[in-house]
Amino acid sequence: PPARLSTPSARTASVPPPSPSPPLPPPFPCRTLPTPPPLPPPLPQEAGSALQLSRLERVVLEIVETEQAYVRDLKNIVEDYLGCIIDCGALPLKPEQVSTLFCNIEDIYETFSSSLTLTLFSPPFQSEAFDIYTLYCMNYPNSVTVLRECMKNKSLVRFFQERQTTLNHSLPLETYLLKPVQRILKYHLLLQELSKHFDKSEPGYEVVEDAIITMTAVAWYINDMKRKQEHAVRLQEIESLLVNWSGPDLGGFGELVLEGSFKVHRVKKERAFFLFDKMLLIAKKRLEKFVYSTHIFCCNLLLVETLKDPLCFKVSDQTIPKQQHVVQTKNQEEKRLWVHYLKRLIVENHPASLPQKVTEKSRKGLPLLLEGNLPYRRTRRQSGRDRHRQTLRSNIKDKTDGQKPSA
Repeated sequence: PPARLSTPSARTASVPPPSPSPPLPPPFPCRTLPTPPPLPPPLPQEAGSALQLSRLERVVLEIVETEQAYVRDLKNIVEDYLGCIIDCGALPLKPEQVSTLFCNIEDIYETFSSSLTLTLFSPPFQSEAFDIYTLYCMNYPNSVTVLRECMKNKSLVRFFQERQTTLNHSLPLETYLLKPVQRILKYHLLLQELSKHFDKSEPGYEVVEDAIITMTAVAWYINDMKRKQEHAVRLQEIESLLVNWSGPDLGGFGELVLEGSFKVHRVKKERAFFLFDKMLLIAKKRLEKFVYSTHIFCCNLLLVETLKDPLCFKVSDQTIPKQQHVVQTKNQEEKRLWVHYLKRLIVENHPASLPQKVTEKSRKGLPLLLEGNLPYRRTRRQSGRDRHRQTLRSNIKDKTDGQKPSA
């Protein structure tokens, strides 16, 4: 649902519908909005003091200073863009456009301007404070779409240009709207750099370690949600382009795991392959459309991965033995990727109860580089972020146990 604008009572009036070519008073009047407590002043630096800072202190200084700059950018967006839009009733913007454009950036600003960097280091570290970023990151593509649509209106172009000039910004609003997305995905990298220069025996090291685990899990969760959203959109596109398919909605076959176009033995033109949780769909490519050719349910799927051609593998339906498809991939990496997920789905959809070792084996062997580009597959009710945090803790513990204690 569209995010509400958490504005004071003086700002709750809805934006009136656009009127024909309204005259815009130059310059645009803007009222300063009530804001959280002022930002702390920059850390004092005497001449030459930077040379006396340790590597650890320099990293901490970078985190604090970049966080202060980030919150100032949020302040500009909330007060000098959003506030002015609400105050300038003559602007041809609908309330839902304003809501989509800025989403919940006010909530982010109010939360992080009051605590600033202390939120990162205050034990116990609370990842829930960063949950508000998930909605913002998911909405960001919609925000960009609305903004680019607004830039087709001369009145709005003038407004945004005047705001940019007044703020002395070298970059437009679109760049500033991206900053929360960039920042939330950078916290774990900054903290990892901090831990490199932190003595494990010093008090506070465990707090930094816990912050790394939490922020890595937050970044992973946001990326995972974005992937799922992108795959859901892609699924709708495929359904709209698929011809001669008389089966149920494709969404009923689970998530779209992989897709690709391949040469198939004894077929002149390439075929499009769509691998879902429960089905492999094969279609012909005709201009911008996909013409349904056949499908194989994963519970009936048979796979032969070793053929004369090292780039080929064969899939078939065990209920129709004569229907076999020899698929030629473009390289070994692509073949390995498809074979891995075909094996996994065959095991997961097998009608019989398989030993746990077989199931675990089907989930191993894929490089993280490839795994990271695919939607994560949940097999338990545990939340993705909590599971990932638990895995990170185990990995760090294993590395720590394997190291000799420092003297």
